[in-house]
Amino acid sequence: MIMSRLTGAGILDKKTAEKLHAVGPVARGSGINNDARQQMEEYNPFDFKYIVLKDCDVKDRILIRGLELFESIKIVRQALDELPAGPSYETPKMKFDTPLTGMYIEAPRGELYHRHRIDAQGLARNYKVNTPTPPNLACMEKACIGDQLTDALLTIVSCDPCLSCSNRAIVVDASGKEKLIDLTEVKI
Repeated sequence: MIMSRLTGAGILDKKTAEKLHAVGPVARGSGINNDARQQMEEYNPFDFKYIVLKDCDVKDRILIRGLELFESIKIVRQALDELPAGPSYETPKMKFDTPLTGMYIEAPRGELYHRHRIDAQGLARNYKVNTPTPPNLACMEKACIGDQLTDALLTIVSCDPCLSCSNRAIVVDASGKEKLIDLTEVKI
């Protein structure tokens, strides 16, 4: 009964998902193989599957998340099997006044990007984060069009939006004063 309710609801076809730059389970539920772990050498030693489904509906977006749990468990078990004996913690050697550094990771909602620089005092500067929610919000909107109103909640849940990730930022000036800025104040 649950599967029949989810099947065919909230269709986001592959072409639309690509056009709107869908990421994570939203993209993979529309047949796009865009898992950021494929480009991360840290995942090379692990044997696991990249889950991609092609029905482009709520069912596939929910199934992706469930099936990826099993793949995550496989990765964790393999990592635990390879842990060396002995002390498990080494104090990292911090470098200060580093160049701008950035990295992509595959978070539960999709591709997440962090960029920063550490100044000579050890403080983070030029910090920027791109979360997976903004591109997926546009996908969520398109996936709702043409469905019954009662299907909208299913579609929204299957896209897993994190609204706090996409509606504000805190800007800190040189004096340390903070100002909360919402999207209406952002000038592009």
